[in-house]
Amino acid sequence: MDGPEATRQLHEMVGAGWLKQNSTRGAAFYTLGPKASRITSLADVFPRADLAQLTDAQRRILSVVNELGTPQASEVLERAGGRDRRNVQRLMAFLVEKQFLVRHAKSVSDPGAYYEVNRDYGNAGPGQQSLFE
Repeated sequence: MDGPEATRQLHEMVGAGWLKQNSTRGAAFYTLGPKASRITSLADVFPRADLAQLTDAQRRILSVVNELGTPQASEVLERAGGRDRRNVQRLMAFLVEKQFLVRHAKSVSDPGAYYEVNRDYGNAGPGQQSLFE
């Protein structure tokens, strides 16, 4: 892809924080932006009040997903030390429902589904309230 469409898409990714533009004009180059880098602390993405609403097990799952990047449920189960697969799936479903995690899948029962931390948590616009209210 080249031309105006490529330029428009690059500007969108820069505006969204996925890329950082270095220099301008013909010598411009792009590097990964803040959204593309690894989250060092969940408090950088989620309000502390919302994290405090989570149970220890939910926070553990969220931390494991953050550590692994884009794991499948089986990887989270293994790393989190959970013994009950169904319980871990319920915890992850809750975190998806409350928008802490994003599930990427082709269908509801996709065995290749993977999860990632929702970096856009709470960015629905001005006046966004806690998802627990």
